[in-house]
Amino acid sequence: MSTITLLFLNTHRETLQTSKIPSNIPLLKKYLLENWSNDFNNLENPNEKPLNINQIRLIHLGKQLENESINQLNLQTSDIIHVTLKPNLNNGNNNTGTSILKKTTSNITKNSNRLERSNQSNNQSSNNNRMENLESNSNDKNGCCIIV
Repeated sequence: MSTITLLFLNTHRETLQTSKIPSNIPLLKKYLLENWSNDFNNLENPNEKPLNINQIRLIHLGKQLENESINQLNLQTSDIIHVTLKPNLNNGNNNTGTSILKKTTSNITKNSNRLERSNQSNNQSSNNNRMENLESNSNDKNGCCIIV
C-alpha cells in the first residue's frame, strides 16, 4: 500500500494512506480544508486557515497540481506533496493581502520621500558648487567672470 506525505511550510509532515485519501486533487484539497489542523499553519501566520479550496496550493515534483488524479502522480519518484496557502486577498478577517498592500504602499512612499530628499540635497550641493566656481572664476587675474 502506498502513501502520500503532505509537507507544510512549517515543516509539519502528514502521511496519508492512498487508500484513505480522495482520488483526485480537488477532492484532496476539499479533504484538507475540512480536516485542517493548527499543526498545518505557517509559523508566520499561526491563525491562518484556508477559507476555500482555491487557497490551497499543492505541488508535486515542482508542478502545481490542479485537476490530476492521485494515480497520475509519479509517487514512485517522490511521495511528497508540498502544501502552501495562497493569500486570501478578499477576506475581511484575514488581512494578509491588505497588509501586504499597505506595506508596499508605505515602502513606496518612504522610498519616494528619500529620493526627493536626496534630489534636494544634490540640487543644493550642485548650486553650492556653481557658486564656488563663480567666486573662484571672478577672482581670475584677467578680471573676467565665467557664468555656468
